[in-house]
Amino acid sequence: MKFRLLISSIVIALIPISVGAASIVPSVMEISGSRGQVLHETFTVINTREMEQTYYLGVLKFEPQENGEGPKFIPFKEDHSGLAQWIQLSSAEVIIPANTKGEIPFDISIPSDVLSGGYYAALTVSQSPSDLVADNGAMVEAKTAALILLTVQGQTTEKLSLLEFGKDSAGLYSGIDGKYDFRVQNQGNVHVAPAGTIQVKDIFGRIVAKLDANPSSGRVLPNSTRIYVVGSEETKNYYQSAKDQMRVLAFGPMTAELLLKYGQSEQTITSSVSFWYLPWQIMSLDVLLILVILFIYSLVRRSKRNK
Repeated sequence: MKFRLLISSIVIALIPISVGAASIVPSVMEISGSRGQVLHETFTVINTREMEQTYYLGVLKFEPQENGEGPKFIPFKEDHSGLAQWIQLSSAEVIIPANTKGEIPFDISIPSDVLSGGYYAALTVSQSPSDLVADNGAMVEAKTAALILLTVQGQTTEKLSLLEFGKDSAGLYSGIDGKYDFRVQNQGNVHVAPAGTIQVKDIFGRIVAKLDANPSSGRVLPNSTRIYVVGSEETKNYYQSAKDQMRVLAFGPMTAELLLKYGQSEQTITSSVSFWYLPWQIMSLDVLLILVILFIYSLVRRSKRNK
């Protein structure tokens, strides 16, 4: 398997990508087979238009991008080795009546001399022949794509390494949630989808927040890395922040713990990062409340003296 050695990333768990009036189901196909085996598979093209459509079919290689924006497609003329070369479509085009769908068969002929591991390509559907569509090396606007993740059975290695884990920025935080990110590198020869949680604990070990570390089930391909961003930078007003702080009722040093599991044997990866939590909104309300109480107390005392 020839993957460019550039460390990069990819989000594989995509919603069905549709263009114009066509979509492909499923959007991601995970397939496995043995060396020398011919696999018979199908995918569905859906025509949502009120008229009959002719769709043109093709195959492209893709490579991951570290920014997580999706696969970067490689023009067929530039490179179509590997899985893209093993796929044989039943036809180069298909006619689908209005508001119906068509089942498209295709074969994958796995060579008998390839190494075990993961191989990747994309099936494409467009409303123009491939030679009329301008491939720019990124997502082709005039095409719909479905990703194929093929695992050739045999001696496969699942190995994920955590490169970094941290919170969005340094300093004091007035919110527990915020954004966390971690970067993992796939050092094996098959794709994996890590799963797990990020737990935030206060100084007493109490869990004050819990986040899904990979809510989209995003996979990372061999010889590549992926940055996972968890949580959000949602801007909250003063009172919303104070309400959240009342729910947490914590102060001082916090620890965010990352726990990941991946692969069939559920191997684990753990890491942690510490930060200081300063709930200044609720603290300012407390100060204001104390001042109000003191003011009322002074008025009561003054009233009693006047009597």
